[in-house]
Amino acid sequence: MGLFDIVSGLSSFATLHTWIIDQSSKVSDKVNMRRLDKIDLEIKSEIEKCFHTEYEINKIDEFIAGHSLEFKSYGISALFTKEEKESVINKFLMENRGLNEENTINIFNQYFYMLQEYLNKNLSFETKFLKKVIDDQGKHIVSTISKLMVNMEDKNMFKNSEFSKRIIGICTSINTLLLNSKLKITLLKKPFAADYLIADNLDDVFLKLTNFFRNFSAEEMNEKSGIESKEPLESLFKLVIIISPDLSIELNQYYERTVKQTLNCVNGYSEKTKEFYIALGSLGLAYDNSDEKIYETVMNNLYFLFVKIYEILNEYSKEKDYLPFENSTIDDMYKHIYFRIKWYFDNDSKEMLKKIYERQEIIDTKLADELNVDISFLRRTLHSATKEFLSYKYLNNNSTIIYIDKTYRKVIEKYYYELFEDTNYED
Repeated sequence: MGLFDIVSGLSSFATLHTWIIDQSSKVSDKVNMRRLDKIDLEIKSEIEKCFHTEYEINKIDEFIAGHSLEFKSYGISALFTKEEKESVINKFLMENRGLNEENTINIFNQYFYMLQEYLNKNLSFETKFLKKVIDDQGKHIVSTISKLMVNMEDKNMFKNSEFSKRIIGICTSINTLLLNSKLKITLLKKPFAADYLIADNLDDVFLKLTNFFRNFSAEEMNEKSGIESKEPLESLFKLVIIISPDLSIELNQYYERTVKQTLNCVNGYSEKTKEFYIALGSLGLAYDNSDEKIYETVMNNLYFLFVKIYEILNEYSKEKDYLPFENSTIDDMYKHIYFRIKWYFDNDSKEMLKKIYERQEIIDTKLADELNVDISFLRRTLHSATKEFLSYKYLNNNSTIIYIDKTYRKVIEKYYYELFEDTNYED
């Protein structure tokens, strides 16, 4: 039976799909996976030639390694179309805006070419022909399915954790670089969960974003740069351009032209200030200023800023030989927090804070009764700690619930003896 006799006997897209999978399963038995794995090693070598920063090399290498089996499995049964290749490349570039676009496109095209060349030799003519039939005649079916899938997806993009993961992730990396550099400072006062920046609406996202920036160690960065900045994010920016002026020309331009307006958009969104509307125009959002578009623009702009800062700090830190292991970084952060909070554990407050820590949370009036102290004295004693690590929430007109944030609880657990038992603190 000839190929066209086979095709004429197949009456539906589903039947075509079943037939091609059956044919491809016979072909897949012949595929030499060792040769395919060798392609991965060859492309890794090309990545290291094209890119010069560890960040870029790791990003592309991790993506290809993570999707290698998927690419190969798909390629065994069908040839990649131009649209499919472009879709993969464009999505990757959109999610990793800090990478060199030209080099990235070249690497992906090389990888697909090497993979396709090998797979092409293992596919029968029938399989290739049916792939074209599906592409040409089944597009309306694919389009219909795509539309249905879009309608089924959760419309609330503010709950999508991708942007949050990227921003928290790159800031954690910057924190590591700063800790291990000769500056010996932190970016973050405490660790944040990767999904911290997700919320139900844009207003809440921006509130979380503002709180995230407030947890930047602005005082430390101001001290190192010698410049007093009003915004925590500006403190980081000023520090970077002071320590690496020769590498920061592009960063300086980007901050002045884009980041300042991005921050005006964040800070003015809730009240819809004059600065907010000016920012929309500057960011190209004058005519398309839906919450979704504003969210995408703001998060992309901030992520790109942090990528640029990471690249500069990475170059700045190269003169120092170190291995930034995650565990040692967390230990360093905890130690840094310990030295910052230990002064709040004095003779008056130590017993109060110990009970709060051991109970996890307690009503302040009840704590005063247990310690047999006046409530005014208790609140006055603990007041300074509320600005650093002690949190509280309203209960009624007479009482509040006080507790220690979970990040600080981990620090207190690690340094329990030093804080509650040892009276001779380290300097």
